[in-house]
Amino acid sequence: SYLYEYTCNTSCPAQGTPCDDGLPYTLNDVEDGHCNCIGEVNPSNNCIGARGDVLAMFYDSISGGDINNLYNAAKYPLEPDTAIEMSEMKMPYSFNDSYGTLVKGYLKVPVTGGYQFNITGDDDTRLYLSNGENINNISLIAEIDGWTSRTQHYKFPSQTSSVISLNSSNFYYFELHHKEGGGGDHSAIFWKTPFRPDTNWTAIQGLFTYGYDCELACVPLGTTCNDHDPNTENDKYDGNCNCVGTPCNGPCNEGNDFVNTESCAPSDAYSNNAMDSWLSCQETPNPNTARGNSHWIMYDFGESLKIERHTYWNYNVENETGKGVKTVIIDYSDNQSSWTNLGTFQWPEATGLNGYVGDSIPELNGVIARYLLFTVTESWSSPSCAGFSEIVFDIRRCFIGGTACDDGDPNTHGDIYDNFCNCIGVPLVLNNPCDTPILYLTQATVNTGDYNATDKVIATADVNLGNIVTFTGGNAVRLDPGFEVNTGALFYASAEPCAQALSAPESFPVNREIHLPDISDHHDALNLEYNDAGVLDIHFILDAPSDVELRLEDSDGRLIFPFIQGSSLEPGQYSKRLPVQNLRPDMYHVVLQTEKDIERQRVVVMDN
Repeated sequence: SYLYEYTCNTSCPAQGTPCDDGLPYTLNDVEDGHCNCIGEVNPSNNCIGARGDVLAMFYDSISGGDINNLYNAAKYPLEPDTAIEMSEMKMPYSFNDSYGTLVKGYLKVPVTGGYQFNITGDDDTRLYLSNGENINNISLIAEIDGWTSRTQHYKFPSQTSSVISLNSSNFYYFELHHKEGGGGDHSAIFWKTPFRPDTNWTAIQGLFTYGYDCELACVPLGTTCNDHDPNTENDKYDGNCNCVGTPCNGPCNEGNDFVNTESCAPSDAYSNNAMDSWLSCQETPNPNTARGNSHWIMYDFGESLKIERHTYWNYNVENETGKGVKTVIIDYSDNQSSWTNLGTFQWPEATGLNGYVGDSIPELNGVIARYLLFTVTESWSSPSCAGFSEIVFDIRRCFIGGTACDDGDPNTHGDIYDNFCNCIGVPLVLNNPCDTPILYLTQATVNTGDYNATDKVIATADVNLGNIVTFTGGNAVRLDPGFEVNTGALFYASAEPCAQALSAPESFPVNREIHLPDISDHHDALNLEYNDAGVLDIHFILDAPSDVELRLEDSDGRLIFPFIQGSSLEPGQYSKRLPVQNLRPDMYHVVLQTEKDIERQRVVVMDN
């Protein structure tokens, strides 16, 4: 249960892609986004409802933040004040104060193995799981006796379950109990699974859940639902607690269904439910004192990050879109004491329709900041309230200037971050051929490349930040006064016969051969041998105990493969074998690093 498949080079079909799970008793087979094809099961147990139809029931006007306040309320559990169907196990972030939540449903996993669960909530939250379909066999597996933030997964040891073995052929009944007293309004169920390549907590999505159809609670009249009848629309609960739709007059439009969107990914569609929106109806002191008392929201990313995409959805509640933001001022800062004003913007009014598509502010893309502050100066028609449905940022960490990176351009070397979070490479410089007896480098600087001479290289030039430079002289390399390697550059020098550098072709045949320089007396510890089987034998000798690193680097000094990483070795002879069939034509270095020395030998891989 602690091992995961290596999927770095695996591409899974997008979630929701139709597929065939190979089982004759399933319907509506779709990909789950993690390379699992999941079909909807029609179980023999009548209490197991449709996939994704888990119901969250809410009980209003119950004071206190203790879960017992919910349990002791007369209306709990059979008389909820409202209910919603959940596309994933995350309750609304902004609902009300002094309420409780009860969620019942079934879980069906796509892969047999060990699963671990985690809950967050404000305030008291409990998660129960049965050992099968029997609702009477539930056990408490996680609890929060207090509160957490929405993504605070490790505040209490009790909020994380042990690893629980689940079978893909079974249904497991679960319940989530939540009591909110004031402040934050949220609760959620997360898990770690054997079918995800990462180990992050992920909210359980509707693909893995089924509704509980034997619910005795009477959901209030008019609550939106889904009767799963393709010939009806405007589905709502009637006065007898049944989900009923109106027969379609023409093509059906299931406009009341919630929009299912991929978790943690930007979406271009949004629902028109009030629980999917944020609303401020009281002006408070603004973090930017120049803005006074106002409606505002501030985002703290925890560190300075670069915003690469910004999408927003205005307040999209049906018949209440006038509460949406009309005019907003955007400020950003790294310290909350000094603010930079990005500008004043007008957001279009939302449509109020289910499936509403948001918009973006291009001017925000490229901003680097820790804090983002949105101050609303005017809503569309509401005199006292302003809100929006969602704001999504695509952000990435900014590395210190000079940090190595990959700009994705094969025609550059020495890629590094500048001071503005941009990865910039130095254009490739053609290596000079090995036909110059003496090469004088007396210009101010030398750029990335290999500089060769059959006799000697003499240099006074500088190697600047971001450049990777190699000097190779057949007999000597002389660095005269004035030569300097600046911080953030890589420089190598060797006195050995130089080899003609090759430009890598667009495609590479499988067959390779290696050209090695003549081994001179100064290579005592490291020796290379290439055989006809396409294998490079690497031999080295230690005359004393030492920590050893043996690695293969490319011509830019980038690590290609680590043979030995910091291992403590005793004196003796050692060998490693390197098949070269998958190495592209290029110039490489085998590097042996011990406690007393660093030795490197050049290897040129060519097409034969």
